[in-house]
Amino acid sequence: MAKWTLKGEVIMRNNLEQLSAGIILTLTLAAPAEAVLVQVDWSASIPGTTTPAPGPGELSGTLGVFDVNAAGDMFLLPSDGSLTVEASGFTDGFPNGTYFFTREFNQGAPELQFLTIGTSPGDFSVNIVDENTGLLSPFPNACTVDGTNGDCFVSIFDESGSGTDMAYVSLGLSGDLSDKNLAPIVYSFTVVPVPAAAWLFGSGLIGLIAIARRKA
Repeated sequence: MAKWTLKGEVIMRNNLEQLSAGIILTLTLAAPAEAVLVQVDWSASIPGTTTPAPGPGELSGTLGVFDVNAAGDMFLLPSDGSLTVEASGFTDGFPNGTYFFTREFNQGAPELQFLTIGTSPGDFSVNIVDENTGLLSPFPNACTVDGTNGDCFVSIFDESGSGTDMAYVSLGLSGDLSDKNLAPIVYSFTVVPVPAAAWLFGSGLIGLIAIARRKA
């Protein structure tokens, strides 16, 4: 009887090992080795030097989480209100708060291109690519800057296609929608861990194998 029990445990252990190996292989094949999820955040410090001056102040936001496979991958930035920008630190009348990108201008929305990728935040770099396109928050958004009443909104785009990513605090004063106070965007990256559920399942199987071995 003891021999039969030992043989059964060995069979169970072998079956668990085969099942675990198959699942791990399936997970590996399902996700390309080079694919990585990365969240792209950005900020811009508005100097407030161009009259009427809306700054100084800070703009910040998140462009999204992207499943990147290789350098050169490009992603269209949405204009459905899912992207927002937070305005903070403005004290001269420009309204602080959350702005929603719900408009495109000129030929559509820009794309975000990954120039370099890797496994850690420092490995990533991106650029906004456009053909005279960009995203705008809704307007009119009544504001008073330097004692002048007008409409305020926020836009984001690549300045003149030069490759230098820029954000604008834009003022529509007396019907003038000229962009004011250009500021460069500073990016930060967060590598998003692979969803844990599948790997936890695999870990559970490995634990069962260890128990079977111990009993054997």
